[in-house]
Amino acid sequence: MTVIDLSYVPGLALRVLGAGFLVANLHLVYQFIRFYRLRATALVTWPGRRPAYYGFFLGLGVVFGILVFVELII
Repeated sequence: MTVIDLSYVPGLALRVLGAGFLVANLHLVYQFIRFYRLRATALVTWPGRRPAYYGFFLGLGVVFGILVFVELII
């Protein structure tokens, strides 16, 4: 039987994940630049409506922020 060396697998997996996130981030930058360029030529713009459960999610964000603050202090 041959011995398989698996010590390189974690490093390879991290490189693949890093490359995937790099591609995703570059795609987001491309979309943002495209949006910023097209926004100036828009004929009509209006503010979007608030999402469903806006207040609830805002409250959750405040509670989690306080929780993180308390955890850092204590």
